[in-house]
Amino acid sequence: MRKLSSIILILLFTFSCSDKEEMEPAPESVKTPQTELISLEYNSIDNSIKIVWRPVEIEGFVSYKVYRLESATNVFSNISVIANLGKLRKEIKNSNLFSYTDTDIPYNAYVNYVVVTVYENPFNQYKEQVVSINHLYYERAELAFEILSVEKLNNGLINLEWEKDENDNFSNYSIHRTETIYDASLYRMDIFKNEFSISEIINQSEITYEDSSSFLSEYITYGVSKEVNGNTIESKNTITIKNPRFIDFVPIEMVKNPLHENEVIIIGGDGEILFYNPYNFSIIHSIDISARVHHPVIETYNGVQQLYIPSENGKIYVYSLEDYRLVQEIDLDTNIDIISMIIKENYIIFLEKSISGYYSHFSYYDIENDIVHRNTGYHHKSSRLVNSTSTYFFRLEPVFNGHQNESSINKYNFINGELDFSLGIDNGSIKSEQVFAVAPDFSYIISTEYGFHLKLNYNDLSEDNLGNYGYPMSFNGYDFIGIQEKYSDIYITEDHDIYFAIKEFNRIVMHKYLDFRNVSKEFDTQGKPLLFTLLNNDIIVINQSENTNKSFIEIIND
Repeated sequence: MRKLSSIILILLFTFSCSDKEEMEPAPESVKTPQTELISLEYNSIDNSIKIVWRPVEIEGFVSYKVYRLESATNVFSNISVIANLGKLRKEIKNSNLFSYTDTDIPYNAYVNYVVVTVYENPFNQYKEQVVSINHLYYERAELAFEILSVEKLNNGLINLEWEKDENDNFSNYSIHRTETIYDASLYRMDIFKNEFSISEIINQSEITYEDSSSFLSEYITYGVSKEVNGNTIESKNTITIKNPRFIDFVPIEMVKNPLHENEVIIIGGDGEILFYNPYNFSIIHSIDISARVHHPVIETYNGVQQLYIPSENGKIYVYSLEDYRLVQEIDLDTNIDIISMIIKENYIIFLEKSISGYYSHFSYYDIENDIVHRNTGYHHKSSRLVNSTSTYFFRLEPVFNGHQNESSINKYNFINGELDFSLGIDNGSIKSEQVFAVAPDFSYIISTEYGFHLKLNYNDLSEDNLGNYGYPMSFNGYDFIGIQEKYSDIYITEDHDIYFAIKEFNRIVMHKYLDFRNVSKEFDTQGKPLLFTLLNNDIIVINQSENTNKSFIEIIND
C-alpha cells in the first residue's frame, strides 16, 4: 500500500512539473471586450514567439483572434491595420486562456501582433469585434534598418544615406522615389512598388545615392529596400525633401546679377528677394521687405549699378549687387505705391498711383538735392517705364483705360530736369507688360501686340519713319495676331537673337533678327514659363507649378 502511494505522489509531481507553463498565474483580467497585450517573448531555438494578453470577463464572449503582420516598421497610425492586413494565426474560444505561441516566424524586420475580441452585443445580439488597445512586435535587429538622411549637395544633387546591411546573404539595395505636392514622409503610400524603383546597388558597402533628376513636384520622398536571403526588407522609414528647384512664391521679375557670375535675382510681389544660383539651386542671400513691390530694375547712378525696388508708402529700396546690403531707403513723401522707376541724369523718374488708385502720374526725384517734383499727368495705374538710350525712355500702357484713347507705347525725352513727350505709337494696348523690350544697342524695340519689330531713329522719331521690319509672328501654323497674352516674357541678346516665352504652349522660341516669320530654335519647358533670362549658354526659366502660388526653376541648354 505504501508502495502504491509513493507511485501516485511521483506521478502527481511529474504532472505538476510538466504543466508548469499552463499553470502560470493568469494576468489581471479586464471587464471590457478590449484586451491589452502585456508581453512578447522570442525563442531563437525554435524560432517561435509567445504573446500574453489580459483575459476579458464579459457576457457574450465568443473568441479571441490572434493576428500577425510582418512589416518594415513597428509604427502604425491605426493598429487596426494589423488585423485588417495581417494573417489570422489562431482563434481561441476559451475566455480564460491568455497566451499563444506562434511558430515559423517570418523572416522580416518586424513581426507585429494584435488580439481581437469577438463578442455578442447584449443590446442587439450582433457579433462585434474590437482590437486590443495596443500591439506588440518583435524586431529582427539584423534586418531592420533606417534611412539616415537626405540633403541637397553643393552641386545641386540630392544625396540619400541609409544604414549598412551586415548580413552574409545580402543581394542588393533598391532605391524608391515618388513626387508629391505635400510632405509624404509620414505616409508609406505605395512607394515600395516596383514602378517607383529608380536604382539598384549591389555593393553592400555603398550606402549613399545621388539623385540628379529634374523634379516637377514640390516634394520628393525616398524609400530604400534591400534583398537579404531572398526576402525583400523595406526601410523602417521613408524620408522627404523639398524640391530645391521650388520657389515659395510666383516672381514678378528675374534678372541677371551683373556683378556676380552664375547668379540671378528673383523678386516676388510681396517683397521677397532671392539672390540665387540656378546651377546648384541654392539661395545665396535672401531679403524680405514685407511690402508690396513693383517692377524692380537695375540702374546705374554715379557709375554704380544697384538694384532699385519701388514699393508701397512712397518707398524705393536700393540694394547693393555686390554684398546685398540695403544701401538706401528713399522716401518720396507719399503714402501711395511707387509702381515703376528709372534713372536719368541725377533724377529718379517714377510713376506713383493716384489717390483713387485707378491712375498713375509722372514725378521725378532730384537725387542730389533730395527734392520731389510732382507732375499732374494721369496714366493707367499699371503703366511701366522702360529705359532707353541717352535721354530717352518709354512708358507702356498695359490696357485701354476705358476713358480715352491712349497709345500703348509712349516715348519721352528728359533733359535737364524737363520732361518732354515726343511720340505715342497707336498700335493698340499691350495686354502683357512683359512682352516689350528695347534692343541692347537701343536701335529697335520689340512689341508683341502685333508681332512687330520697330526700328528707331531717336533724332527723328515718328510713326511715319519707325521702320517696321517685322511680320506678324507665327509658330507651327498658329498665328499669334490678337492673342499676345500667350507671351509671358521676352529677351534680346547682344547678337540680336530674340527669344519669346509662350506660356500656353510650354515653350520658348527664338527668332533671328528681322525674321519673325520663321522659328530658328524652340525649347519645350517643364511647365508654363513665366519668366526667363539667358545665363552663359543656358536659358534659366521660372515655370508655374501645380500650386499656383509657387514656381520652380528649370535650366535649358541652348
